[in-house]
Amino acid sequence: MSFKEWRDWQKAIPWSLRWFVYLVFLRPFVDRFYDLKTISPFLSPLYIVGALTPMLCLVALFRFRKKDTIVSDRFFNFLAVIVIIAGIFTFLINGFDIYSLMVFFKILTPVLLFPFCRILIRSKEDLHGILQTFLYSSIIVIFIFFYEMIFGGLNIEYTRTDIARYQGGFADLMNYAFYITLGFASICYFYLIKRAKKTATFRSILLVVLVGALCIAALSKISHLTSYFVFAGLLGLLCYELFRASRRILILIGILLFVGYTLFGDQLYKSNIEPLISRDLEVVGGERAETQLFHGRLGRWENMLTDFKGYPVFVQLFGVPFNLTDPFLTSLEITGGAHNDFLRILFNAGIIGLILYILFLLNIVFRLRYLKLPEHFLLAGILIIFLLYSVTTLPTMYSQMLYIVFTVFSYASLKKGYLKEN
Repeated sequence: MSFKEWRDWQKAIPWSLRWFVYLVFLRPFVDRFYDLKTISPFLSPLYIVGALTPMLCLVALFRFRKKDTIVSDRFFNFLAVIVIIAGIFTFLINGFDIYSLMVFFKILTPVLLFPFCRILIRSKEDLHGILQTFLYSSIIVIFIFFYEMIFGGLNIEYTRTDIARYQGGFADLMNYAFYITLGFASICYFYLIKRAKKTATFRSILLVVLVGALCIAALSKISHLTSYFVFAGLLGLLCYELFRASRRILILIGILLFVGYTLFGDQLYKSNIEPLISRDLEVVGGERAETQLFHGRLGRWENMLTDFKGYPVFVQLFGVPFNLTDPFLTSLEITGGAHNDFLRILFNAGIIGLILYILFLLNIVFRLRYLKLPEHFLLAGILIIFLLYSVTTLPTMYSQMLYIVFTVFSYASLKKGYLKEN
């Protein structure tokens, strides 16, 4: 899709849907002003976007209707009902203030964003349009990264092993992580499309290599272990798809990876990866308690599950907001305290909600069989990113990640006849 085609595509979308395109493009600007919340929540673009997004989604959902519904939609809709009721209860027990509104909108955004994307994404052109918008927005993030490389970090966080992490002036390093992994998956997808159409050139391959090298450089500066695993998973998936399409290209990428590892791999491992896994290796070796696994998260997960078992059966089935007590603890458990998305959803929507969520994801996985090679790579890559981050972080609480994840999920949810023909 050329820039002119992209511009014509987004102009043809009704305003009740087009705002999403602009939001995807402007999100790096919005995230850069995170600290304005310390002055006033009414001055924070992030808070304003957080409140407007679910409301604009609702407007679109009332105005447009999905013509096709598949099994995964039904699972997600049942989950959405539980989460919305839980969100209302959370709002009521927190009281009528800015904090409770923030929690309420944060809970509602994921369950309204996916149905919205199901309305917006009706063709491959829509998929390409959103992905291209995301890549345009990533240019801003790239400029910020180069600025930090040249002039030093805008804001730096230190790990427990004193490794400096660049955050680019964002709220946390996950903003960088999402743009690195989702951006690389998108670039590889567009390359695979060119290969399928036999229009790929040496410049196309070079772009993938350069973007991959830039992603590795950025990963070395954010020093986030899960992101290393995610990127390695994407590389492995790309090699697998290339093996199916062309062994010559696979051999070329293999040579480049070997040369890169020979020149920089040992230093990267010792400086950036080994310190991050040293404590986990000590746990495996019996030098530390098992609760210290995943930087102590395993102990937190065990404690949270013990607390969950202490709730009444009805609360265990539908989520801790239905307990109608302890507003601070409830808000923490369902928005940020778990450091594991499946555990967060268990607390937010209970055992029934977690089962519905897993069934929804499984049905998305089953859609892989209807996709051609480029789209197969894209969906599989997005699932790798989404599921691996779900182990140690909360991707459903990061809207900027859901923009792309739900866009791809929505395309994969189109009628199987359309997917096989296009």
